[in-house]
Amino acid sequence: MVPIRAIDEDTFAVVDISGGRQEVIETLEMSRTTFTLYEGGIFIHQGLPYLVKEFDVNDKFALVERVNVDWTTSQRDYTDVDPVLIERVRALKFVDIPIYYGNIVKTSVVFGFFKVDKRGKILDTVEVNNPPVKYKSKGVWIDLPTDLVNLLKNHELNLAGAIHAVEHGVMNILPRYISVGNYDEIGCECKAPEKEFAHRQTQRRRPARLLLFDTKGGKQGNGLSSRIFACAELILQETLKIVEECTCPYGCPLCCAGMQCTENSLVLSKDGCRVILRYLLHDPTPLDGIPRGPEGNLPDIDIETVVPVQNVGMSS
Repeated sequence: MVPIRAIDEDTFAVVDISGGRQEVIETLEMSRTTFTLYEGGIFIHQGLPYLVKEFDVNDKFALVERVNVDWTTSQRDYTDVDPVLIERVRALKFVDIPIYYGNIVKTSVVFGFFKVDKRGKILDTVEVNNPPVKYKSKGVWIDLPTDLVNLLKNHELNLAGAIHAVEHGVMNILPRYISVGNYDEIGCECKAPEKEFAHRQTQRRRPARLLLFDTKGGKQGNGLSSRIFACAELILQETLKIVEECTCPYGCPLCCAGMQCTENSLVLSKDGCRVILRYLLHDPTPLDGIPRGPEGNLPDIDIETVVPVQNVGMSS
């Protein structure tokens, strides 16, 4: 057992074991571990490569060893963010649709990685069996009603891309209404092209839900999602205004593409985003001026990746 000082519940220690050493060289917030710490991967510390020998989720440390290699690694992973307990609920001002605030759990799993050379060429694909990393926090969410889901599907718009675009659109305008220290203090479940653009039906189908969550502050969150819950209508109105006025065809960082998106905003439907926002703001003609899909920036989709929402329990 590596002796490690007491570590915050949401912080992992990176321990250098090169040459028999046992030195903590860095601590990482849990939100960063998925992208940097996985067994067999290369961890970069002060510009130098270290091989991750062990990643212990329970005791929150990773053992790394200094290596001299001319390649790095890029993780293959998925992240699910699910509400587990409703603390507050109210109806949106313009439509009889509930908005919720409460406890969420973010579950991240690295299932493999690419070995990549300096030119970005993939040298090898490696599968791993890493344990899931779970992060508990607070979040705010809206379950999309069935008729809205059907409206998007019947217009052949990408549902996953539409949800993704709304979430990033909201995140982009938050600093106008809420004091946000960094863009990474609020997060969403980014849609992965590897799953969304697949031609084989996935077992990991996700609920038709808009959800944002606090990425800092541990179980109690940092207060951002609570403030979104309080003024959601104003935020949704401003998001729609920005998206409608932006002249880009498919979504950009000025409207609904995520500047911090872990999947590079590849699964994005600007038109679907407009439909969802119009519907939530009680526009009687949400499809007005919206061309029928599929969207020009997305491939034809022949699998279902988004399904109706399951109920979440209320706190007592």
